[in-house]
Amino acid sequence: MTLLICNSNLFVPVILTKILSNQEETFLVLVDQDCFKNLFEFLCLQNVILIITRNPSIKQIYSTKKTLLKQLNKYKITDIIFFHNEFGDISNWVIHKLSSKAQIYHGNIYDSLPYPIIYNFKGLKLKLKHQVLYHTNIDPKYNGNRFIPSLSKKFFQNNHVHNIQCISNLTIINKYLNHKLNIDQNKILLLTGSVVASHQIDEQTYTQYMNNIISTIGENRILSKCHPRFNDLFGQECKLQQIPSFIPANLILNNFEYFIGYNSTLLVEAAIAGKKAISLIDLIPAINPQTPQSWHTFFTNRLQKDYTIYFPKTIEELLSYIHL
Repeated sequence: MTLLICNSNLFVPVILTKILSNQEETFLVLVDQDCFKNLFEFLCLQNVILIITRNPSIKQIYSTKKTLLKQLNKYKITDIIFFHNEFGDISNWVIHKLSSKAQIYHGNIYDSLPYPIIYNFKGLKLKLKHQVLYHTNIDPKYNGNRFIPSLSKKFFQNNHVHNIQCISNLTIINKYLNHKLNIDQNKILLLTGSVVASHQIDEQTYTQYMNNIISTIGENRILSKCHPRFNDLFGQECKLQQIPSFIPANLILNNFEYFIGYNSTLLVEAAIAGKKAISLIDLIPAINPQTPQSWHTFFTNRLQKDYTIYFPKTIEELLSYIHL
């Protein structure tokens, strides 16, 4: 039996493609967030057994590992497929724990983040934490605001990880989703949530700019989808028709022509899919003046050649990219 590790929206299209293309095979799917639990329960896939866990606190880690291992040991797992290069926590421990029994495969959908590895006190503390709690070798990368645990080469070597090709088929996914979701063909999807909660933009500034954007475009032309882990809506965002937040927007790329957001990774996928992706990082003033440059670096790393994300500096420039 194959265990698929799902801990980011970026990986859902590849995971669903594999599941829907091999309906005679039963898959274990390990999720560590409510949004993925809600998604797979909503989809009701007959060939999926869902394993739900949480990234625990230090006090809970022993009991969480014990419970999770007891669940996994019910099945004869021959293959584990994961897709992440950063974070992972309890999923990384599962990979380590089962690597002597199962073949481990990594689908590299996106390269590791391009931030520098810094071994100061905080960096070393993070590295030690992941080594002790999860038996995971990480490189502590710093993006200018915080440290990010990035899987090191040693992790891949120690767990005998093999690389595999990732295949995403939105056609087969849309065929399954169309009878589940009632979404007409629309033009604009607004990607909301997270930027105020994560203290990148203050609430008053964000609300002022978003109200202006929605009023100018027209709320009847826009659908909204919150970030799966942040359901915060402000001002006129509350009036828009909402797509359930647990539905990854990369599953409904074919339903829209334009995607507008701040720092959503979905903008990269939309651009690659031939849609017009528009980021607001140069339009809405950030609390930290370095935030826009950090996100420019992120998008540059994620975006393949010959694809474009637009970064308007004014609402007038934003409107020039949209043909209503």
